This record gives sequence, structure tokens and C-alpha cells, in this order.
Amino acid sequence: MDRLYDAVKGKVGLKQSALTKELHKLKKHQEQLEKNVQGLITLFSNQALTLGAFTVQNHRIHAEQEALAKRKVELDSILEAQKDTEEQFRAFQKQIALFAKLDIDDEQVLKQLLHQVIDKIKVHQDGTIKIHYNIAQPQVLGELLQGA
Repeated sequence: MDRLYDAVKGKVGLKQSALTKELHKLKKHQEQLEKNVQGLITLFSNQALTLGAFTVQNHRIHAEQEALAKRKVELDSILEAQKDTEEQFRAFQKQIALFAKLDIDDEQVLKQLLHQVIDKIKVHQDGTIKIHYNIAQPQVLGELLQGA
């Protein structure tokens, strides 16, 4: 059971960690761009830059800031969805625990329950097997378990 939970939880955790790191880098980059804007303003006010050079650099920085802001919104949205996935994982754990306690003699019922727990199974040409567990709909499994 622990190995199953670790396998499912590991996939969720790795993705969330990568997203959090990317978000942190993005925030650092945004801070650097703000410093660049301030430096640009200082150079222009000291007449070290022409209006044309200032305008070109300002537009470039502004476009980059817009792209970063858009990506930040995307990352925030994905991380918010990850919170939902964590809740689904906890529900999945509860349902699997119920499943493990069952003593099912009816093979058809057992097959139906397994179909709800496993989303898909991929067998690669090298013989390795990858199981994709269904953590998105644990409530369906719970309904089946209550009826078993």
C-alpha cells in the first residue's frame, strides 16, 4: 500500500516542486526587470540615453514583463489545481484502504473495482509496465465499495 501511495504521491510532488521552482525564478526575473527599468530611467534622466534608445529599451522590458506576468498567472492556476489533486490523492488513499480491507469472492465485482482504481496500463516494447492510477474520481470507487 505504501509503495502504491508513494508512486502516486511522487508524481504529484515532483510536478508541484518543478512548478514552484519555476515560479520562484520568474519572480526573481520580474524583480530584475524592475531594477532594469529604474536604471533605464536614471540613465535617461542623466541624459546618458536618447529618447529613441530609452523608448526601444522600455518597450522591450515592458513586453518581457507582460510575458512573465502571463506565465505567472498560468503557474498560479496550475498550482491551485495541484491543491485539488492533493485533496483527490487523500480521497484516493481512503478508498484504497477500504478496497484493501474487502474480501471479495465475486471475480466480476473485483474486476469492476480494479477498473475504477486503475485508469490505464501501458506495456512498453522493452517489457516495462506503467500503471496510471485513477485519483481523479475516488468518489466513484467509494460508491462501488459501499455496494460490494
